[in-house]
Amino acid sequence: MRNYIIKRILLSILILFSVTFIIYAILRCLPASYVENMAMQLAAAPGAKPYTEWIDQLNASYGLDKGILAGYLTWLSDFARGNFGDSWKFTVPVIEKFNSVIWLSFVMGAISFVLQLLIAIPLGIVAATKQYSKADYCAGRNFAAYILFCNPFKAGLCGEAAMVRCVWSGGT
Repeated sequence: MRNYIIKRILLSILILFSVTFIIYAILRCLPASYVENMAMQLAAAPGAKPYTEWIDQLNASYGLDKGILAGYLTWLSDFARGNFGDSWKFTVPVIEKFNSVIWLSFVMGAISFVLQLLIAIPLGIVAATKQYSKADYCAGRNFAAYILFCNPFKAGLCGEAAMVRCVWSGGT
């Protein structure tokens, strides 16, 4: 069992690196890039450097002046050190913006987890105790009709009128 888990973890790491490299390569091969757009905006300012100088400077700062593999390895080393660069939208370091918004994501995730449990456990109980009945098919195929017309918190089956409504609204 230990060898199986180690094998799966190593495969997961290999897949992670493969996917990040593929995404990096695709972003590098796009016809237009952020660097070109930013260089145009910066060069348009009065008294600014020419467009080509901005392109060279921005490419060097983002590691885009190297090949795809060398650029990926540069990005990977920066990532391992926790250097995620600056946010293009908010013009602050990415880690600073991340720290300011991550807790909202945790709270929203916790709320959705609790709601999921409140819905999934009663429906699972009904589906398990009334397997292959009309309530099971109704709950599985038309969740909205089941919640509206059936009471998933009851131990018993839905009434016949509710079954007719469930079947009428799309369940079988």
